[in-house]
Amino acid sequence: MWGDNRVELIFRRSFDAYLNLCCEASGPRTMKPSIFHPLRLILYAVLSAADLALTYALIRQGEGEVYESNPIAEAWLSSYGWAGLAVFKLVIVLIVAALAVFVSLSRPRTGGHILTFACLAVAGVVAYSVHLSFSEDLKAKYIASPIAENVGPRQALLGFVPVNGVIDSKRPR
Repeated sequence: MWGDNRVELIFRRSFDAYLNLCCEASGPRTMKPSIFHPLRLILYAVLSAADLALTYALIRQGEGEVYESNPIAEAWLSSYGWAGLAVFKLVIVLIVAALAVFVSLSRPRTGGHILTFACLAVAGVVAYSVHLSFSEDLKAKYIASPIAENVGPRQALLGFVPVNGVIDSKRPR
């Protein structure tokens, strides 16, 4: 009986030492929240909200000279109003965030690169909007929206939107 306890004790100590060695070599077993890049996610959401706010301010103050240049966002704005545009931009933010988090589960560095690119893209749009808000000369170039006024919700949802304009049949193709 004394021999069985001693063997069990030796086996238990050896097994515990093996487990400790394995855990130390492979690192901690829990995921760190930093692999999801929370600061970049917050920055992307803030930049997207700034884009929406600047778009609202430019279109309201532009008196028809400024319009949403993204054709799908313009279709949502035409069909559903400002609430529709806000929902559209929120859905885009959620898609980009979900994509970045999903990629970060297996490749945290690539997920960070996706968010960096998204932040830079939206920051460029925000910078351009700020530039337009202070530039009277550039506002005059954007006289009217190229999107047709009467766009149905189904067309806007799918991104198929008729464009205003005349096709020049004399122009070479």
